[in-house]
Amino acid sequence: HLIIFSLFSYLSTFGQPSRGFSVQPKIGLILGSKPNLSTGVDLNLLHANRIISIGVQEIEKLSLIHGPTTVKKHQEVNIMLGQFRDKGNFRFHYQVGISMLKGNKQSQNLKFNPSALQSSLSEPLFEVEEELASFNTIGLPIQLETQWLLSRYFSLGLELQANLNNQNSYFIPTFGMAIGHLFWD
Repeated sequence: HLIIFSLFSYLSTFGQPSRGFSVQPKIGLILGSKPNLSTGVDLNLLHANRIISIGVQEIEKLSLIHGPTTVKKHQEVNIMLGQFRDKGNFRFHYQVGISMLKGNKQSQNLKFNPSALQSSLSEPLFEVEEELASFNTIGLPIQLETQWLLSRYFSLGLELQANLNNQNSYFIPTFGMAIGHLFWD
């Protein structure tokens, strides 16, 4: 009940004059020894100095660069609330929300090979066994973004995004563009 009350309290400010809306495709890399590509899109509604977003995101391994990774594939749907501030041709905003994540997690286990003891060193003593397990979980997405407002209808942005969850928490810097009616005079 507290979440529903908070959401309605937040949305009650949307009775004020509209500031805009946008569709925001983005792309980024998960940093680490085995990077992954992140692609997604957010639908943003702006009122007063508040922003509400619904977004989808997918993370895929970059097997051509570094071979297998911990996460084979990951999909996320989120809803986020936040605030923004315009300063000249720049817009700064932060958001936090809730997300549903589903994906596959790959793990590698070392398994003893007893037949290696009977062979003449032609077989390895230990073998790497890979397991793939799917997961579904709830996460806490957090975003910080700076946008360069090139016109009333188009902007370029740099975003720092994180998702805290019990299966696959991550941090991603992304590049995106917003297309829509970004503000009214």
